[in-house]
Amino acid sequence: MMKQDKLDEIFRMAELSARSAENRIGDAEKAELEAWAARSESNRRLLETFMDQDKRDQALKEMRQYNAVNAWQRVQPKMKVGRSAGRRRMAAAAVIALLLGSAYLAHYKVSNRDKVVSSTTGPSRAGDVPPGGIKATLILANGSSLQLGNRKDSTFRQGASMVVQQPQGSIAYNPTAEKTETLQYNTLITPRGGEYSLVLADGTRVWLNAASSLRYPTAFAAGQRNVQLAGEAYFEVAPGLHPFTVSVGQMEVKVLGTHFNVNAYPDETAVATTLLEGKVRVSYGPDENHSLMIEPGEQARLGRNGQISLVKDADVDEVMAWKNGLFVFHNDDLPSIMRRLARWYNVDVEYENGHIPAIHFTGAVRRQENISKILKMLELTGGTRYSIDGNRIIVTN
Repeated sequence: MMKQDKLDEIFRMAELSARSAENRIGDAEKAELEAWAARSESNRRLLETFMDQDKRDQALKEMRQYNAVNAWQRVQPKMKVGRSAGRRRMAAAAVIALLLGSAYLAHYKVSNRDKVVSSTTGPSRAGDVPPGGIKATLILANGSSLQLGNRKDSTFRQGASMVVQQPQGSIAYNPTAEKTETLQYNTLITPRGGEYSLVLADGTRVWLNAASSLRYPTAFAAGQRNVQLAGEAYFEVAPGLHPFTVSVGQMEVKVLGTHFNVNAYPDETAVATTLLEGKVRVSYGPDENHSLMIEPGEQARLGRNGQISLVKDADVDEVMAWKNGLFVFHNDDLPSIMRRLARWYNVDVEYENGHIPAIHFTGAVRRQENISKILKMLELTGGTRYSIDGNRIIVTN
């Protein structure tokens, strides 16, 4: 990803190109724009994009579709323009710097070489891979299983709770007046290419990302609110008198009422707990020296060596992108990106000759796009090519 001064330069040139297209540019600004375009081939190609009326119109259309990532709010402070129709047209060229195709792209840098590749290029493929969807398996306490999807309401009783399967991919546990001393544990499992949500018996809401599982009681015992997680989930914990504890191996996240995300995939370098609201204590093992209290906007990272570190200014937009139906990449390396794609699209990734290209990428795209659209975005870096063979993605230099 380019540094902030370089990104600001892109916005500056986008604004000047919009002024030029509307004959509202001064001589000094025109000379500045021309000098920038002459500096490199990538600058010249970007200028062609900025000056293209159809692409400016498309950018405005895309801008309206991306409220989830507040694209307009990201652009407007940089452009220092109001919201009138005329000024929005002027700002459209800058929006192109964030929105390209069905994604927003700030810019990119590969091995110290800036490149822009024509958006008409795309991954070679024999077919395509559709996105994941709403699906999960519910393992009941007696060992039986239910396949869950986006289906009509259904209700059944389990112990001291009524279990309600709701449309839009959710299941809820509603406590009854009946009391039980024996806890019954269910496990909700999302496959690669699946996601699901549930409401626990205490009112806590949980969203499970792909390739994840949550083990939980159908009704909580007095004084206890404990669940076990593998993979990734976002929690909105209902306030209560007793702490809510998420166990991930030997790590525990303990709260009273708060919003947080836990990423505990085994193929990631660390278990990351990111706090959005409230306070959270993250601990590893019984030693109090291995614990951290984190506040909103912070992230606790438990390395595979058992060490806990604190990220004070976590990238919350990127962390929460999956729940908001997006992939967001901020200077992410290729293996990190491909791991996320593999989980959501249920594909395997192979690197030709075992060589992993050393590229980083910034951008975002909806998770409901076919994988070819995301691979096309990545190819814009100019450093990689992708081919699709069934459920395999092959990366070549």
